[in-house]
Amino acid sequence: ISFHNHGTGTNISSNLLNDYEVGTWTASPTTGSCTSNTWYIKVGRSVTVAGNIYGFSNRSSSATVIIGTLPFAVASGKSSTGAIIGRYIDNPGYAVYTDGGGTTLTFYNNPSDGAYDTMKHADFNNSGADIHFSVTYLSAS
Repeated sequence: ISFHNHGTGTNISSNLLNDYEVGTWTASPTTGSCTSNTWYIKVGRSVTVAGNIYGFSNRSSSATVIIGTLPFAVASGKSSTGAIIGRYIDNPGYAVYTDGGGTTLTFYNNPSDGAYDTMKHADFNNSGADIHFSVTYLSAS
């Protein structure tokens, strides 16, 4: 798609939208395993990842819930946050976070004490625990 009014001239390539992709990706926790139904849309360097992760094999460790294998690395220094809803999770009020330069999602609680508290696998209080999430970030390329 060309956004250039005149069709000729200099810097026409900077007025082209030539990078659009839709696909699925497999969410992989750094501790244990889970099932995922996840997708992404990439327009230029803007990437939205979303979906549902559930069936966590680890529901007892104090390890932070970190989901790896994002389809595109996050641009260095460009972290982003997004929204989640979940069920059968202790300490409600979580948000999803992408760290600049990384390829993971980390889930954080919103405590009143000013600390950044991460979601732990032990926060899943039922085998039916699941998370629906969405976050948009700037990709590294």
